Amino acid sequence: MKITTFVYCLAASIVSAALVWGGERDQKYVHVMAKNKYQRSAAANAGMSLEFFASDSVWGFANDATIAKMRKAGLQVVAEQPIEVARGGSHGFNEFPAKDARFHDYQETMRA
Repeated sequence: MKITTFVYCLAASIVSAALVWGGERDQKYVHVMAKNKYQRSAAANAGMSLEFFASDSVWGFANDATIAKMRKAGLQVVAEQPIEVARGGSHGFNEFPAKDARFHDYQETMRA
């Protein structure tokens, strides 16, 4: 009985990990209008990872299902870009400041 339970738990963990890591390929870099904490929370609750903030919007990563959830919740998705772009419109590339160059950004981590 204990071994069977262990096997089921292990299988569930492997499937969960595969779903999480396998979904990376369909991630997009998105810009969403979010003028207050309630709209930012709605974006996060839909599944978007909030990475960068402005007074009226957020940038982060989301897949197509999350983008659909955000739109259904009434959020305005301003832009969807390939994950390789990962820049905030006119703000340029989102990299660490020169003084923090010893840290790795997402692209450097993925190349490692």
